[in-house]
Amino acid sequence: MKVVACSPSSEFRTTIDSLVSESFFASPDFADTWRTMGGTPYYHVIQDAGEIRAVLPGVTFGRGPFRRLYAMPNGCYGGLFVRDANRSETAEVAGALMGALSSVGFMKCFIFDFGRSLESYLPSTVEVRQCRTTLVDISPTWQPPNKKLRQQIHKAERIGLHIEPFCADSHLQQFLSLVKSTSERIGPPRRMRYTESFFRDLAALALKDRRLRWLWCEHDGKPVSSNIFVVEANSLLHWQAYFNTDFSHLQAAKYIPFAMARAAAQEGITQLNLGATPENAPGVEYFKEKWGGRPCHYNCYVRESFFGKLL
Repeated sequence: MKVVACSPSSEFRTTIDSLVSESFFASPDFADTWRTMGGTPYYHVIQDAGEIRAVLPGVTFGRGPFRRLYAMPNGCYGGLFVRDANRSETAEVAGALMGALSSVGFMKCFIFDFGRSLESYLPSTVEVRQCRTTLVDISPTWQPPNKKLRQQIHKAERIGLHIEPFCADSHLQQFLSLVKSTSERIGPPRRMRYTESFFRDLAALALKDRRLRWLWCEHDGKPVSSNIFVVEANSLLHWQAYFNTDFSHLQAAKYIPFAMARAAAQEGITQLNLGATPENAPGVEYFKEKWGGRPCHYNCYVRESFFGKLL
């Protein structure tokens, strides 16, 4: 087997699109947004007898001995996308891929494999780190089981919160202020994780890809909450949320995910994914329990060079 590293705009674009068609995070258009963060979309295509058997989508950062590969960045789901392969073929493909990643010389490789596509085919040189999220079964008539949460959602419904699709031209500057205040509230002052250019590109992508859904809420002309959702296969992932504590009484942080989940269920989406749960975060776990979900564990595979382990 042969492993070829290429850009999303390469001759393999049509095949890559077909292989990753069910994943927004793995899509070339989403990978392109990371250019604003200094990343380079980087697709490993695995060929056998001239035919593409699988692809690993990713983004690289850094140069020379400091190059790092993320599939995908910041915990966004990646993994190996294989075409019509049985178990033995998948093992061979995974082996070829891992061999290629070793030979390229990345300082660090991170693969967030929500679908566990590589779980059974890893060499001993790869470290497995467990991640957690919460999945909630939803339907068009679904209600959270927690009584207080239902009351808070109904309060927001009575108030009549103004929720609309995010528009960068109208909302971006208020949104950036909301991001900054949220970041400062949860820890010491630090640089925002994402740049203004990243969010601008993300907003543009939301206009052409229905799998990315960005909702904005204002009250009396002031920002209340911003919520970004991603449709991955049959799940609605609550990816990013920012809110203004001055308007906590409006209950937008509860109402918007609920309303989005109910709307998604009308389209046949069956799960609400409440996002990654960090370690030692009992408040986050308590909040998620109110939605009636169940814990879901998945893996992040890490491969570090000798140099990478020192840093």
